[in-house]
Amino acid sequence: MGPYLYRDKPNIEVREPKPCIRLTKSGNGKINQTAGEVVNILNKLLLWSGFVLPWLSLFLMKKKSIYRYMPVCIFSALLVTIVYEIGYTYKLWILKDAIVPWGYVTNTAFAYGIFLVGTMWVFHFTFGRFWLYVVANLL
Repeated sequence: MGPYLYRDKPNIEVREPKPCIRLTKSGNGKINQTAGEVVNILNKLLLWSGFVLPWLSLFLMKKKSIYRYMPVCIFSALLVTIVYEIGYTYKLWILKDAIVPWGYVTNTAFAYGIFLVGTMWVFHFTFGRFWLYVVANLL
């Protein structure tokens, strides 16, 4: 199955996700992997760790802070998602690996992992200190 086009929008090309790994048996019974497949596995591992590990760090934050800053974090993740949608529509970039089937449009590991939780930590540490917030955003 190759790329196909939407019937109502012929300019948008949708790519089907590639399989994560393809194992083949050689004649001697051993499983062969190419270097590209190993790199693909490492990319998936990096994407999944970038999605899961930030959420695990929230166990270190007070529940009150999570409730206080979650609305602004969800809003900022929505804005990042919109930027990814615009970039995909105008072909500004192409995402090659994804951890979810719709991840070829939006980098879910970044938008809903590192960025969302990182925004929460920035607000947690800089609330009430405007200049520290400005410096944190300049970095």
